[in-house]
Amino acid sequence: PNALFCLGTIPAVFDQAGTWAIQVLIEAPEPVLETSQLRYVHAFLRELRRLVGNDNVQTPLSELDPERMSEAELRSRAAKPDVEIPLAHTVDREIALITVPCGESWRSPEAVALVKAIRALPHPRLEVSVGGPTAYQVDVRQTLAEWGRRVAVLVVVWNLLVLLHGFRSL
Repeated sequence: PNALFCLGTIPAVFDQAGTWAIQVLIEAPEPVLETSQLRYVHAFLRELRRLVGNDNVQTPLSELDPERMSEAELRSRAAKPDVEIPLAHTVDREIALITVPCGESWRSPEAVALVKAIRALPHPRLEVSVGGPTAYQVDVRQTLAEWGRRVAVLVVVWNLLVLLHGFRSL
């Protein structure tokens, strides 16, 4: 998963986890940072961690656990720079972005299975969308499987009609 490049005589390793990350977008009916919504988000995060492992769920929302902290503690923790700055980049009112690094290539069967498994997770009172290159690939394949034959037949029929009309066979 790491790319090795040579800069002069010193080899450099660049982590490509961002390229193969699965993006999970959560949309709540109310602001995500409200205690009631954080409970739903943390329930989803627990299920997500069971699926992919603790280290593979990247979100500053993990620092704000409403089960272990009072509302005052949640506000205080959210105001600390180590949480506030990442929150500013990943949370906007009712929407939160969670990153799930995929240790496999984005085209691998394991990554595809992971996208499908994340989409199948229960998420009561939350709208969950899964994105990234792997999810895009899954969606394109599903769309082609569903509509590909119909479109191909339509194109063939249209071309035959144009040819028949062009040669005045109709």
